[in-house]
Amino acid sequence: MRQDYLIFTGLLAPYESGKPAPETMQKAALQRLRQLSAHEIGHTLGLMHNYASSVNNRASVMDYPHPSVSLNARGDLDFSTLYTNEIGEWDKRAILFGYQDFVKGTDENDALNKILAENTAKGLLFISDVDARAADGMHPVSHLWDNGKDAVEELTNVLKIRQIALSKFGEKNIQDNVPVARLEDVLVPIFNYHRYQLEAVCKLIGGMDYSYAVKGDKQQPPVKILPNDVQQKALNAALNCLDPSVLRLPESILTLIPPRPPEYYSLGELMPKRAGLGLDPLAAAEALVNFELAFLFNPKRANRLVQFEARANTIGFDEVVNKIIAKTWGKPLLRGLEGEIGNQTRHMVVTWLLGLSQNETANYQVKAICFKALREIQIKCNASGGANSIYTIERIKHPKDIALPQHKELPPGAQLG
Repeated sequence: MRQDYLIFTGLLAPYESGKPAPETMQKAALQRLRQLSAHEIGHTLGLMHNYASSVNNRASVMDYPHPSVSLNARGDLDFSTLYTNEIGEWDKRAILFGYQDFVKGTDENDALNKILAENTAKGLLFISDVDARAADGMHPVSHLWDNGKDAVEELTNVLKIRQIALSKFGEKNIQDNVPVARLEDVLVPIFNYHRYQLEAVCKLIGGMDYSYAVKGDKQQPPVKILPNDVQQKALNAALNCLDPSVLRLPESILTLIPPRPPEYYSLGELMPKRAGLGLDPLAAAEALVNFELAFLFNPKRANRLVQFEARANTIGFDEVVNKIIAKTWGKPLLRGLEGEIGNQTRHMVVTWLLGLSQNETANYQVKAICFKALREIQIKCNASGGANSIYTIERIKHPKDIALPQHKELPPGAQLG
């Protein structure tokens, strides 16, 4: 419940001095407890996780649901449907399959197969842990902590909610008589609020729809490469998250939160730092960028993109790389902090290209594409001559002589393990 509490606190900013916390805070916590209780009872009845349910209107409590927040007609945050208060349709069907008593004389195998056929007709899906958790995952709807029928549209919604929460972030996000530095605890899940929906979007790139098909169950076709327009839409949405305006911590927050007092530094999940004890906007952006690039440059995803382009004429890994470079290296750097974030992101793209070009899992074509991209960046840097260009040229010319930097990672953020 810790992450849920921090998310609710970050979104609601509920603590006005001298006033009790609004009932919304308690209602949100109780909704989550009810959902979690139903989830754990499902396990005791033998149900596995089903991460393909959020696309079907929360068809299973065995999913890992992110709180569903929307915007009302006035543009305010709406918390009325954070979690479902009902057992999902897939859960009911799974219990029916596992526990149904049939009338004497019934052909049980036929009856059970009929239940499964009805599930398919209802559009109920079941995809579990191995498929959903892996960084190279490719199923279009099986994800942890996502929401909505359309992953890209939900990412747009989540980013709007994040922006509103960050713009209002202040002392109302902690209780009275608590060190102001503890605002950092609340900031972590709000600044990174879009991380899991972004993961769902990235997994559409090089994605493949499939089911746990069994001979004769009519779940056809059991394997289907995602259409090109779906993958292109996902890539464009993911690239928008590399924009410095998305990655920048607001100045109002940077000047609000001091370093932590003694006995508080090691408590909770903290923002990544490279510049001492205070908030570090570059390290915060670095961790988010690294989170995304780890999906886009995943060697197995890159291999699939090469294969799927050859098989189905969908987006290829070369196009993905070209668009990443255009987003980062293809535009002039902005001034100020956003310029520093953009410059850092450029270097991180080079790091990931260098790493993938030497990755044992990556196939020959993926490595060739990486080397071509690095050569193009080198040519661009040759025409510049600045310090960053010189550093980049040396890295590309001598990839094995300069150690790949270890990027900062996002702090833990899952509401459950």
